[in-house]
Amino acid sequence: MPSRVIVFGYGEPALAALDTFAALSAPPVAVVVPGNRTGTPSERVRADAERRGLPVLVQPTRQALAPFLDQVRRLQPDFLFVWSY
Repeated sequence: MPSRVIVFGYGEPALAALDTFAALSAPPVAVVVPGNRTGTPSERVRADAERRGLPVLVQPTRQALAPFLDQVRRLQPDFLFVWSY
């Protein structure tokens, strides 16, 4: 099982992924929420990630992609879990 997971997503599927990876002894190292979605589904994921002490990244626009990719690389993920992107 990968040990460094980044979860990309929002809503119930992202919350379930956070719980599932934690239960598999592979707690995520960060969460990425969409930059083009606001409201309860994204805010619930953000709040849950913060409660777990995880950094929350926001999907950037294409013009700001390079700094975002640098952030992701620094986290050295083994696995990216992507839901509904």
